[in-house]
Amino acid sequence: MLTDQALIERVMAGDEGAFEVLRERHGPAIRRRLSRLISDAATVDDLYQEVMLRLWTRADRWHGRGALGGWLTVMAGNLALNHLRSLSRRRDKPSVEERDLEQRPALLSDAMPPEPAAALERRQRQQAMQALLRELPGPPRELLAMVYEQELPIAEIADRIGVPSGTVKSRLHSARSALRDSWRQRHPNEEGEE
Repeated sequence: MLTDQALIERVMAGDEGAFEVLRERHGPAIRRRLSRLISDAATVDDLYQEVMLRLWTRADRWHGRGALGGWLTVMAGNLALNHLRSLSRRRDKPSVEERDLEQRPALLSDAMPPEPAAALERRQRQQAMQALLRELPGPPRELLAMVYEQELPIAEIADRIGVPSGTVKSRLHSARSALRDSWRQRHPNEEGEE
């Protein structure tokens, strides 16, 4: 039985048979991961196909550190979380009817319902957190961006910046602590978003 490393090398050379072996070997775990995060079966299927496409087109991104199955399930989890975030953003955006109201003349502005306080507060907290992030020194800010914006796995970040994974975790903990401390200094009566 070929190792994942040997199969990945064949996939990078365009071997569809090696790809099928990897799909059969790791597919069930990927589906389980997606199903734990997403309840809609059609969306699970779409995200599963996206993971498989990335396995085929980006096999060279797995550097052989850690298990291939772990890399794929982290990828699946990131795709699922991105999907859930996009659903959340769509719910926060105004509907077509609300946009129509926004575009009507100012004469009708009194008839428009005020923005819900919770949405306004959430937006203000996000803006305050973004401002605090911008104030962090370069390396911690860049590390947080790699984790939360680019959604890179710890191993890939470690590889990019040339330090062990444990060092990345330690620096990430320090960056989060610095951000939390800054938040608490400016907002002593609130808890920070992480």
